[in-house]
Amino acid sequence: MPALAGEYGLVVATARMLLSAGYETTSTLIANGILALLSHPEHLPALRRQPDLIKPAIEELLRFIGPGIVNLRYANKDLRLGEVLIHEGQKVVLDLDAANADPRVFGDDLDLNPHRDAIAHVQFGHGIHHCIGAPLARLEGQVAIGTIIQRFPELRLDRSQSDIHFRDDTFLRILKNLPISVHA
Repeated sequence: MPALAGEYGLVVATARMLLSAGYETTSTLIANGILALLSHPEHLPALRRQPDLIKPAIEELLRFIGPGIVNLRYANKDLRLGEVLIHEGQKVVLDLDAANADPRVFGDDLDLNPHRDAIAHVQFGHGIHHCIGAPLARLEGQVAIGTIIQRFPELRLDRSQSDIHFRDDTFLRILKNLPISVHA
């Protein structure tokens, strides 16, 4: 019976991780995406006129201000990256912001550009570490952000209420608050 309890515990732990990862990162994608768009309102008219632009816009928002800041991995073999030798078993910190700002991949102008082909971003990981929930997160972001910007054309950042603050977190970029106003 202990083996079954252990297997059950693993299933429960995995389910909790998937629920947490799926909820927290997706809600963060939506909040950060709204913040980025309201901070760059020059992009909103095009997104409202052409709702199909929300698909590439979500990829660009993931690249520009995605939920993930860093990922941790362990090298499964010795490898050399440039002048650095990484040994098997060594912890490696992957800086997602740096990868998502690589000018060789995204060009020299790294300002928010919802028209950019940003599908090469690494917010969802890569290879065997690619997020299994990525298609759902993309769809949720498209529906939520697309609906918000269409339904509330007068949506604005309201800096008179408070400054914008992020939670102190090493791995995720999570807003503590998002002061907005809707003027009809």
